[in-house]
Amino acid sequence: MDVRGRRQPLRRPRRGQQQPDDAGPQAGACAGQRPVHPLRPPGHDGHPQPARIHPGAQDPGVHGPMSRLTAATATRILLVDGHRTAATALALRLATAGHRVGRAYSWREGLSRAVGSDHHLILLHRDLPEIDGLALVRILRACGLTAPMLLLSATDGAEARREALGAGADDHLAQPFADETLLARVAALARPPPQRDAPTLLAVADLELDLENRSAARAGRALRVPGRDFDLLAYLVRNHGRAVTRDSLLRHVWGRDPGPRTLRASIDRIRTEVDGGSPLQLIHVVPGIGYCLLDEGD
Repeated sequence: MDVRGRRQPLRRPRRGQQQPDDAGPQAGACAGQRPVHPLRPPGHDGHPQPARIHPGAQDPGVHGPMSRLTAATATRILLVDGHRTAATALALRLATAGHRVGRAYSWREGLSRAVGSDHHLILLHRDLPEIDGLALVRILRACGLTAPMLLLSATDGAEARREALGAGADDHLAQPFADETLLARVAALARPPPQRDAPTLLAVADLELDLENRSAARAGRALRVPGRDFDLLAYLVRNHGRAVTRDSLLRHVWGRDPGPRTLRASIDRIRTEVDGGSPLQLIHVVPGIGYCLLDEGD
């Protein structure tokens, strides 16, 4: 009321005018609005926005091995299993424990990924499509692969273990098995791949490469190996004695797939330049796999 005792009409604040200081955070509720959360801005309907967890973030309420491991320390595992459903479930169990798992569903894909990248452990099933898992173990060892291998099998017993170790596997695990048993075997076998030096001079037999000057010579004779051909030859020399898949060459030399004709043409030019006129052939085709650079000592 005013000084004369008359009732004053209720006035609404003009647009842009602030509420009185004593209105408080709940003042909007008097006008039919929902109270505004003091810590989070409201949504379009006035509700407080729920807290968001970004994809890939660790839920603060979850505790386990994943919260203790980082991508830098995680074990890199290659899983080769032709049974997709079982492989997916197994990969999930390993990933939950903090490991980084790559999958291959055939022996050819497994071979390509195994020789094309470094892994702390190769986990493969004996029951693979087309070939026995033991045969893949032998092929990988013949290619010069030194990564530890754990062979999974539905057969238990001393004979199954003896066959696995005889083929070149480091251990054998019969199914079914408990998660704790698998993780214990993985922890016992997995080890970082050996550190490789990066020399500037490479030599195999009488073939010499100067990586710094990007030059090559065979028995003292200068070779003409320009551009990608030199990169391809250097990759074969670095992996001499091992079969290198076509996919691995395309990925490491080109970084993409330029097509099979491009790779074949490059290989043909290199073989003509390196092996032409020499009694010792260094570059060989490995049917069904790719190529290999061999000398008499490999």
